[in-house]
Amino acid sequence: MQNVDQKGWDIIFGDRGSFDVQGLLALEQIFSDQPQKEHNWKFHYFMIKDKAGKVVLATFFTETWWKDDMLAHEAVSAQIEEKRQDNPYYLTSKVIMMGSLLTEGPHLYINREHLFWKQSLMLMLNKVWKLQKTESINNLVLRDFLESDKEMEDFFIEQGFMKLLLPDSHKIDNLINNEQEYFKNLPKPKRYHVKKHVFNKEHLLNMSFFDASLDSSDINEEELYQLYLQVAGQNFEINTFLLPRNIFSSIAQHPQWELIIGRESETNEIVSVVASFKSEKSYFPTFIGLDYQFVVSHGVYRQNLWNFITRAISLGKKHLFMGFGAPLEKRRVGAKASRVCSYVQLDEMYQQDVINNVTVSSDKRIKRSWKEEEEEEEGS
Repeated sequence: MQNVDQKGWDIIFGDRGSFDVQGLLALEQIFSDQPQKEHNWKFHYFMIKDKAGKVVLATFFTETWWKDDMLAHEAVSAQIEEKRQDNPYYLTSKVIMMGSLLTEGPHLYINREHLFWKQSLMLMLNKVWKLQKTESINNLVLRDFLESDKEMEDFFIEQGFMKLLLPDSHKIDNLINNEQEYFKNLPKPKRYHVKKHVFNKEHLLNMSFFDASLDSSDINEEELYQLYLQVAGQNFEINTFLLPRNIFSSIAQHPQWELIIGRESETNEIVSVVASFKSEKSYFPTFIGLDYQFVVSHGVYRQNLWNFITRAISLGKKHLFMGFGAPLEKRRVGAKASRVCSYVQLDEMYQQDVINNVTVSSDKRIKRSWKEEEEEEEGS
């Protein structure tokens, strides 16, 4: 990132995701000199300009290791994880990915009004394919694209990519600068849900915000990491390697990151932690840790979802990115879902054949439709 046009980068990506200049400099530092290979990422930046100096295309890629079942059905990943108990790198390989495993959003900027936008895309792909060959990288993944973008779909399919759907992405735009007004503008069923499951339990938790070195606090990083493991160890919807054990102390050193610490009000025990990134106009809760003993009794997950909204409003942000997963819970507090996809080229076809042959009982294959979730939402 030091060699990139940083001012131009921030003009383009300042509020598209947690990958503005400072966000990427933080990731470069965090994911280097780590003891495990999957936690050491190489970053590759692309900015293509025309002869007049106008940016036509900009994006970044990370070179790392991934689990070959990352985008497989979660029940398939659950079975494969059993084999990884004895062999942690079973069905894993090198990947070069648009964006990173810790960022979400439109990682590709492309000016489609420019006469040479397709040529710019081809220039980017040719450079990435060359990098793949030089570095012996097995897989190429481009993400995150709107599933409905037919023009981009046609372009990538023509270049030999496969289209794979990702879990829905969730976002709240045009946040009102007042928590009470935001609540009043929610539809009646959603207001009922927030009153019942959030407001009625908010006295059970105390939330605090921490954006300084953990060395100067009474917070135990291993305690936070164990909360993260409770969530990450059960979430196979996008199956990735666990984050490094020093992730919380690392991000706490960067001013655009903050930790939201949830404590049980009587015991002061830490029962939740969220790592969030702040850009000029947007707020990005990125990963979460929970004590599952308190999810039902204290509504700890639902309280954190509502806290994302109130925190973003208090900071004067206009956009809240709420990420993948838990679609019903996020829509209940006003988030809108977008269907997104990735485009992939996989060299390790044997690995994929093994994954495809993992048998999953039919009841685990069933995913609820939006209609079923919406009916449940209306009845809540």
